Order: sequence, then C-alpha cells, then structure tokens
Amino acid sequence: MTNITKWPPESLTSLGVLYDPLQDIMVFVEDEGCEAFYLEFISCLMDGYRVQKVVALGGRENVLRKAREYNGRPSALFVIDGDLSWVAGDSVDHHPRLFQHPCYCIENYLFCKKAALEIAYECHGKKTREAVEKDIQWEDFYFLIREVFVDLFVAYAVSHKMSTGMQTTKKPVCDSFSQYSRSRGPEVDPDKVREYLKEFDAEVVRRGIPKDDYDKEKHIVRLRINALSDPVDAISGKNYLFPLLELYIRQFCFGNSISSDSLKLRLSKCCSMDKAEPFKNAIISQILQK
Repeated sequence: MTNITKWPPESLTSLGVLYDPLQDIMVFVEDEGCEAFYLEFISCLMDGYRVQKVVALGGRENVLRKAREYNGRPSALFVIDGDLSWVAGDSVDHHPRLFQHPCYCIENYLFCKKAALEIAYECHGKKTREAVEKDIQWEDFYFLIREVFVDLFVAYAVSHKMSTGMQTTKKPVCDSFSQYSRSRGPEVDPDKVREYLKEFDAEVVRRGIPKDDYDKEKHIVRLRINALSDPVDAISGKNYLFPLLELYIRQFCFGNSISSDSLKLRLSKCCSMDKAEPFKNAIISQILQK
C-alpha cells in the first residue's frame, strides 16, 4: 500500500516554497476535497500563468489567520467564499493577499447558460447547438431558481447574522423537490419552498428575535441582493445551485453517466469566466508583486 504524506496543518503554507520553481503563485482555499476542482478552474481562468498546486487549509478561519501571518514569499493568494455573511452584507478585514469571492462560493461561477448548453450539446451528440438551446429552456430554469430560492437565502443570511442557531444551507436541496410524473423525474416544487420559508420565519421569531427587527433586516438584505448584477449569486453554489444544475443537465444527458466531481471539472472548462474576472485580477496582482 502506498503511504501518502499528510502535512501537518501548520506546515501547509510552507508547501509554497517547494512548488515555487514550478508555478507563479500558490493558492490556498478553505475546504478539503475541492483542490482538484479549484486547480482545474484556475487553469482555465489563468491562461498563460502557471498554477500547479492548490492547498486546502481546513476552514475559513484558518485561511483568514494564515493570510494575516504569511510573510509574502513566495507569492500566494488566500481565498474564501462569500457565504451567508457576504449575502448579509458583512465584510471581512481587508488584506492584500486575501480574496473573497463576490458570490456565495466558487461553484456559483459554474451556474451559467454557456456551460449547461455545452454539456447538454455534447451529451446529446445528434442535434445542433441551436436545437439543444431550444430544448434546455435555460431562461425558464434560471428564473424558477431565482424566484424560488433568493428569498430563502435572504432569510438564511439574516438568521445567521442574528445568531439564531437555526439550520440553513445544510438543509438538503432535495427537500425542495416533488416528482410530478415518473418520466420527468424530480423537479423543484415552489410551493414546498414557500411553505418551508414560512415555517423558517416563524421559528426565528419563536427563538426570540423580534419580528419587526427580523423583517426590517430581511428588507435591507433583499434590496442588496436585488441590486446585484445576478441575484442568484446569493444562493449557495455548492449546496443548492450545483445540485440543481446537475439535475437539470441530466434531463438532457440520457445514457451518459457523469459523476458529480467529473461534471464540475467539465463545467469548469466551458463556463463563462466573466463573473470570475475579479478572482483572475486578484491572482495576477499577487503574481506581479513576486
């Protein structure tokens, strides 16, 4: 059996020294298990620059702490998700080596028509892109997700900000599904989500949060989210948008077996990178300071 070296948490930032001759920058992220996806996404984003290694530091607080402690050699960028605090409008302490995604998380970048169309087109194999584009009806799907889930995440963000201790993004997105017919498979049920949101709001008040305060804060956050170029950015890409996109794409990929991890890698190669431009600029900025 091959023994894989596991680096102690406090030594992870030192890996940059080992990889420095092979790459232009070291990228540190939050969650273990997402390194391959991050590396593929960055490779597609950063044409002409070398990134060979992405290191997970095991959580948001570790990334924030290491960004403050890092001595600046070799070049490095410490990356955190937006999360519910970003949705609520809270900010993190600015640091030149720290980057916060201007959306819920990196998976939000995958949620786009360009990527969905390309995967569905490849899976079908016998129709033109134009024909597949008509089939997938992306706009209908997008506006359903926006209509159903943005208000839910407004409530999640305010609940998190007010420290209610309630379960939020860990609630499985599949709880929002109903199966209307065997041939169509499970689909988002707007009525289920609206009913759950009513129950969620009532539970927040039962836990001692004044209703007027809660409603006022929700109004403020809702205005902030509606002012975004894409309000869907406030929905968790990892726990909601990607599973929803995966279910949606599989409707058009009959007979094609694609694992979730494989689908993420394929989406990375064909999604629009416009939304990730600030991420790209942050990486380049640190490289140029090398």
